[in-house]
Amino acid sequence: MPPPAWRTAASGVAPDAPAAQPARPQLQGLRLGPRPSALIDGHVLLPGQRLNGYLLLRIDAEAAVLRDAEGRQHRLLLLPQDDKNNTRKEARP
Repeated sequence: MPPPAWRTAASGVAPDAPAAQPARPQLQGLRLGPRPSALIDGHVLLPGQRLNGYLLLRIDAEAAVLRDAEGRQHRLLLLPQDDKNNTRKEARP
């Protein structure tokens, strides 16, 4: 019988591997107006609602702001940002 470390490696799981971080949510759409909502990972959310450990704090014309379980805020942009010029890239058809 192989040593325990070999059995673990053969099973495809490292013995001291850190837990996988959940994927960062993806913003897919925004709806503005008196009741703004955000389409995130296929779910329509209103401010104050939660999804996979994230709380939707607010919605503006170009982004949704979430807070994770550790209290960090994440601004999910609807359009990608050009890091060199700090401007939005236009979506291409």
